[in-house]
Amino acid sequence: MAPTKFNCIIIDPDMTGRMRLKQATSPVNEFGSVTPLSNINEANSYLAGDKPTDVVFLSARLPQEHLSPFIQSAKALKSGQDAAYVIVTKSASDGAKGIAEIMMLGGDGMLCEPYSVDSLLEITLLSARVRKERSDQREKAAIGMIIKDVINQLDMVACLKANGCELGLSIKKLRDLSAMIHAMSPESRTTYFDVMLQAFIDAPLPPKALGVKKYGGVSSRIKKKMDQKMAEDIQKQMQGDS
Repeated sequence: MAPTKFNCIIIDPDMTGRMRLKQATSPVNEFGSVTPLSNINEANSYLAGDKPTDVVFLSARLPQEHLSPFIQSAKALKSGQDAAYVIVTKSASDGAKGIAEIMMLGGDGMLCEPYSVDSLLEITLLSARVRKERSDQREKAAIGMIIKDVINQLDMVACLKANGCELGLSIKKLRDLSAMIHAMSPESRTTYFDVMLQAFIDAPLPPKALGVKKYGGVSSRIKKKMDQKMAEDIQKQMQGDS
């Protein structure tokens, strides 16, 4: 397997500064594509595209009041969501006194001039860690939504079953969700079980519709209508409880 290459952009209004950083990344094999940009508007346009970005270098020469809004919006873009945002300072002394401010701005780290190969390698390691953490967070959120659907469909099937109703689309939805879970990678399935355990512990009690008196007549037409009405009532009740 080929080694991972980290694509990055450099945002610096000073042409000499951005070209100096681009040149410094050249001997570091871990860097792939390096794109110098002169301002935040250019960066927004770039990150709105489809090219994945692993590191965003932001020069301290940029207006500080623009940094935090840019980082927040960039993290919402597909190409910028997994990137590490690194503030580039002019000297180590500036970096030492400003690290708390950098973190408050939403940055993930800093790079001080003059750049060394070791410091740039540290940035690539930071990028790999940030990318994995953000990817894991998104996966957990997505799995949480699946589990919520599973719990809702289990409650629905249980209510319909307890009242002698036809399971209809509810059992199909439950089977579709199960197929989705079976198709997960082993790593994702491990995350699923971890999240699922807590979700089931925290799940509310099933809806009161479990105790609804079922239709005892012989008319299949009326029973079908009653089943449909009950399913709708259970669905409304579960939506109100969630």
